[in-house]
Amino acid sequence: MAKPQYATVPLQIVTSVRRFQPFEGSNAKLMNRLLTGRDLESGIRVDVTRLPISPKQLMEARLGRIESDSDTAYLRSRYVNTSTAVISDPDSDAVVISPDNFLIYKLTPETRLVNSNLPITPTQYAQSQGFRLTADQVRTLRDNAYNLPKLRRQFWEECAAEGDTKLAVDYIGDVERTTGLNFNENAMGLYVPSSKGLRLLGVNSVDGNNRSNANGYDDLGDDYGRLVGVAAEPQFVAQKMGISLEELTKD
Repeated sequence: MAKPQYATVPLQIVTSVRRFQPFEGSNAKLMNRLLTGRDLESGIRVDVTRLPISPKQLMEARLGRIESDSDTAYLRSRYVNTSTAVISDPDSDAVVISPDNFLIYKLTPETRLVNSNLPITPTQYAQSQGFRLTADQVRTLRDNAYNLPKLRRQFWEECAAEGDTKLAVDYIGDVERTTGLNFNENAMGLYVPSSKGLRLLGVNSVDGNNRSNANGYDDLGDDYGRLVGVAAEPQFVAQKMGISLEELTKD
């Protein structure tokens, strides 16, 4: 069997590294490991700095636009948690799906979780930017994740694909061809949380069973999570974390 050839990306600090690196386990425990490249117990640097994969990057990778058949196959066949936060309104059933929310970059193994998720204040919820679902829309999606096809398509185009309508159309078409299912009826559902707090949006694999559903109810503390880190320059990671480059890279 031929050895898999993974996509690499050139960085200033090394010649090349694997571009996509999976981290399986609790999102809360592994986020800081992904960002800093440091072993959780020893603090020794064992990897380059990375950022969690975004839904848009995941969609592009699954469509084979990364020049790596091995990474494409892996990412198509695995459930992946992304850099998009799913945040429940503390005071209602409303939800905001918030790409690149700054709170996710503060997660460490010491972060205090409540019911396995990051507690959110009304102010933090109000300040979070993203794709907003009203309480009525959330209740409708709780009844059936494939309800509200126009709203779901809007989510995939505007939020997941970051406004890249062609990418969303291509991805939806790929999922429909692969699964033999129809977006409006039984593919790419949007699952919303039934409890409070912040989670990371997951995207299911592309197959007939999982249907590339968007999953907003996985708990940060659960051990079955899967982050994928994308190699990134330290200055960009430090900016996301809200710390200095010196603090991030010091030994």
